[in-house]
Amino acid sequence: MAYWFTTQDPKVLNYGEHGHGVWVGERFRNSGDALRSNDEVAVYEVSRAKDRNNKEVGAKAVVAIIRVETIINPPEGPDKDGFLKIAKARLIASDEKGIPSKQLLKILKGINVQGKSVGSHLRGYAARVTMIDPVIFARINEHFTEYEPDDNYQIEVEKASPQVPSERIQKPKYNEQRGHRKLITHPELAAYCLAQAGYTCEANANHTTFTSKASGNNYLEAHHLVPLKHQPDFEFALDNPANIVALCPNCHRLLHHATVDEKQSCLRQLLTEERVRNLRERRIDVTVDDILGYY
Repeated sequence: MAYWFTTQDPKVLNYGEHGHGVWVGERFRNSGDALRSNDEVAVYEVSRAKDRNNKEVGAKAVVAIIRVETIINPPEGPDKDGFLKIAKARLIASDEKGIPSKQLLKILKGINVQGKSVGSHLRGYAARVTMIDPVIFARINEHFTEYEPDDNYQIEVEKASPQVPSERIQKPKYNEQRGHRKLITHPELAAYCLAQAGYTCEANANHTTFTSKASGNNYLEAHHLVPLKHQPDFEFALDNPANIVALCPNCHRLLHHATVDEKQSCLRQLLTEERVRNLRERRIDVTVDDILGYY
């Protein structure tokens, strides 16, 4: 699977009813020769964002992520604007405001630019598809993906039946629908981790709470040590048993809302040598300092 960036005529948001696809200028028809089914493409085009007066501003931005379904050979077209359709694709995620050009350049090239120079830096990507590094694509993809569990996650964990995790190291999976992508988490896996901890707070075994009506056990909450919002930095799933700890509500809130010193003191209780070793066995290659830095 490869990752791509394309700038194209407004096809994804404006012409979705005709079928999503990858479009290139006629003279760049060969830029997509290495494109394959299941490759993902970040699409940069005129957005339909509106200003405070509800007027369309038509700014350029990355507005969508699409996944290639079928390569079209020979390509369809050209259309009235001189663009060829080189692949059929499925819309994975979209945002009418998108990632503005200036922010995009910082992701693509690590540079900060202003005004007309923005366009000159993006000219080399115009009307073609360009393969980009997976890490860069992940930074773009962050804008279109929801990583953190919603407010119902702890309720789902409380009600779930513990399930022994697979020995197989898993890659992250996403729920994709209606132009939105969300990282999938597994409450039954978190329930297993709470059970493995003996329904005891792993930050301080003396912390007791109350009896859960749903499970009949001491009430605890599941917390991902490496926060799920950092999933783009890792090839393999952060929702795994080595990365989930059982915490009382007070310690859980502490890790989200306390001062840095208080957070780090709590984290050092949790980040044992065994825990870090287990994370690495799950292909989450981090040090204690790396994790402390996430907070």
